[in-house]
Amino acid sequence: MTPRFNLVDAPWIPCLLAADGTVHEQSLRDVLVQAPGIREISHPSPLVTVALHRLLLAILHRHFARGYGPTSEGEWAELWQRGAFDAAAIDGYLARWRGRFELFDAERPFYQVASLRTHTGQPPSELTFELASSANPATLFDHTIDSELTPAQAARNLLVFQSFALGGMVTLQKGDDPNMHKFARAAPLTGGAVLLVKGRNLFETLMLNLHRYHPTDDEPFPSEGPDLPAWERNEETTVGERRPAGYLDLLTWQCRRLLLRPESTGDGRIVIREVVVRKGEQFPRGFLLHGRETMLAFVKRQQPKEGGEPWSPIGFEEEKALWRDSQALFQSLEGQHARPKMLDWLSDLVGDELLRRSQVLPLEAFGLAPDQKRVLFWRHERLPLPLAYLRDEHLVADLSLALAFAEEVGRELQGSVYTLAKLLLAPSAGQANARKPTGKVIGPLVQSLAPERRYWPRLEEAFSTLLVGLAHAPPGDSAEEHRLRALAAWQGSVLGAARRAFAELTRSLDTSARSLKAAAAAERALHGRLRRVIKERGIQTAEEEARESTERS
Repeated sequence: MTPRFNLVDAPWIPCLLAADGTVHEQSLRDVLVQAPGIREISHPSPLVTVALHRLLLAILHRHFARGYGPTSEGEWAELWQRGAFDAAAIDGYLARWRGRFELFDAERPFYQVASLRTHTGQPPSELTFELASSANPATLFDHTIDSELTPAQAARNLLVFQSFALGGMVTLQKGDDPNMHKFARAAPLTGGAVLLVKGRNLFETLMLNLHRYHPTDDEPFPSEGPDLPAWERNEETTVGERRPAGYLDLLTWQCRRLLLRPESTGDGRIVIREVVVRKGEQFPRGFLLHGRETMLAFVKRQQPKEGGEPWSPIGFEEEKALWRDSQALFQSLEGQHARPKMLDWLSDLVGDELLRRSQVLPLEAFGLAPDQKRVLFWRHERLPLPLAYLRDEHLVADLSLALAFAEEVGRELQGSVYTLAKLLLAPSAGQANARKPTGKVIGPLVQSLAPERRYWPRLEEAFSTLLVGLAHAPPGDSAEEHRLRALAAWQGSVLGAARRAFAELTRSLDTSARSLKAAAAAERALHGRLRRVIKERGIQTAEEEARESTERS
């Protein structure tokens, strides 16, 4: 008997319930209909979180009576004010396509290619590249999956793999043309920081990420044919290049051909112990996600490689928190960077007073950083999003100046630590004709002292305070006075963070005379560097006034 697991009514989406704070797996139908009572989708993998939201959004875009929507700010507002999705419309859509949501259907299994049934299988860890397994020993989550997957796990990983698969070599079947089948490009979201705006519950979160969708009005980008989600397409996924027909096609893009091989165990369970992974559909060379993908911000490459894409998605860097790029996330600058199209849509809603300019919404970023066919790290970051920034260039300009100041002070800290490392290696390096170590020798020591790791994390809380504070002047305050006070407080936090980071770093040294002497000289260098920055920028914080008074006395 063929195993059955239909995503419409089988529990598989982990949800944090608003009523009691417990996590339960829910069916596709229940998640959408009961969205106001669900606080959020809750899974330890940020990749699963993103992939599930994109699936739900694709269904919501199709549940409108005309087959697409919301087509306008007014239609969006009507649904927002209702506070829940139309259960009858959801049920009607899912009933119509119920067979396409069957995970093990003989002809059209969900997100799979049935014709791969004769192909050689692989262990299920092939689908779980972000987990620890024999195929990927780098542990990103505290799980190991080699032997089997449950249907719920397998369904979630199908979604993740189609969104985040790494580029590289893929398994060939006997008779496959290596030139066509051997190498596959990365999935659409791989390497990018995927942004979700969060609401108070899952209904609000989905609504805040439900972009205007009107194919005949080229929203969110021009369609190039009948735009259908993967499960509505009549053709199986094939190997080849094509452009997405439209937004729903992009949301459910099938970059790999996959097939699960379920088994029934003696105790009545269904497990997957073998999967087939093959190359799927690829974007043609020259196709850009920039201007199409709604959840990614992009930066313009000044000198792209020959044949390379001129616009790259903003992604995660191991030693750099995403908030340091927040000005590029909040506002586009022609020819330099482009914020996510989703924030353009929210800006329109603020402009039409459907969302309040004074609102502050959580903005969450999810993704992974790849290196060839290996995952370096995954990331889930959060920062506040005051909606005022979406329509106020002056606010973003202030934010950009504040971040530039922090970057400048960070460089001065780095330079002072370079001086420290040089003096630790050669105490007489500052004297004329003395032996001076090379940068190749100094660099590794600076890296081991890790000034940036001690500096930037100290600023995260102060940055959130600045971000919200700049956008909200308290009653009775003139806007300019409030702005200057907020920026002065930030500058004081930045200077204090640099000094505390340096002090912490020098405390980690041994107490030899050489180390103490080098630390004292490097500290003087740091104070000199910071005084120059303060003088050039005309900064006068309360902390700096107290410091100057102490030094004079």
